[in-house]
Amino acid sequence: MDTSELKRGFDFDVIDIASEAVARKNLTGDEAVDARTKSEKKVEILFQKMEKEGDFPSFSKRIVEINKILKLKYASAKDIADVIMKDFSLCNKLLKLVNSSLYGYSGRGGVSSVEKAIILLGADRVQQAAASLMLFEQMQQNSHSNELKELSLKTLTSGLIAKGLAVDKKVPDSDEFLICAMFYRLGENLMAYYHPERRESIIQFAKRNNITFESAFRLFLGVSCQDLGVGIAKQWGLPDNIIQSMQTTKPEKQPSSKVTLSRGQLLGTVASLSNEVCDIRFQVMTPQERETVISKLIRCYRGRYDTDLAQIDEVLKTVISHIKENTSYLNINTEVCRVLFDNS
Repeated sequence: MDTSELKRGFDFDVIDIASEAVARKNLTGDEAVDARTKSEKKVEILFQKMEKEGDFPSFSKRIVEINKILKLKYASAKDIADVIMKDFSLCNKLLKLVNSSLYGYSGRGGVSSVEKAIILLGADRVQQAAASLMLFEQMQQNSHSNELKELSLKTLTSGLIAKGLAVDKKVPDSDEFLICAMFYRLGENLMAYYHPERRESIIQFAKRNNITFESAFRLFLGVSCQDLGVGIAKQWGLPDNIIQSMQTTKPEKQPSSKVTLSRGQLLGTVASLSNEVCDIRFQVMTPQERETVISKLIRCYRGRYDTDLAQIDEVLKTVISHIKENTSYLNINTEVCRVLFDNS
């Protein structure tokens, strides 16, 4: 494996991915803690580098604002509304969202204020919706290419798929699944937005050496993209459930018996599944090919989150329909992402 190009960019030592994987597997308790500490230090260095570059400081500031909304506990409807109303654009879009088919209030006389929305929907749902809109809007504002515009739409679509799966299963607080799925690939998304050339180098390196993107990412930066996302989420002080969900990985195989999951693990499992389904939906393939790939994916998650092809198909149709209906106020260019709307 040619590792000469790995020395460009961030100044981390090149890692032998195979030997490192074996080493991680055989770590003792103290060694595992030490490895985590080293990983956290690398993330901190990366975060400090990113904080000095381009638009990242404004994005970071925006996430802090999102976090303030997410952490408003035991506040009155008026107090929460006051925080949201400080951002006129967010307030306007939030009310349009609440009055859309996504929340079912479009035919009930409408919701004219954030405070009323909180009373009707509950504080948690409005906080999650506002945070989701802020994240999507910030990604859109930094989308300087069609690829990044598609990535921002994929982030939103993954969130809506997760919410749809939770609603179908009648899981409480379905909007929490929306925000967790949107943050699930934070590390990879940050690289795409703020180091696109570096990310492209990682993608090409992975293809040439027939390894996964995650493995190549670790070779380039010394940490996984998941570790980077989790580490930065901690730097921003995001809620524990979001961080725990980001630490959940795609299952390698179906368990022999049903697995009991904590709330955070369930959020992460659905976030992982939703992002995988979204990836498949954005690929150009026939409906039959897509069914085959999704069926294989469903088997992989069985025992952790049981679903079927019909449910996934119905959720996808609903999500795409909702996005189509709300493209104007979400500023989505359907021409850029025709594969989502045409490849049905």
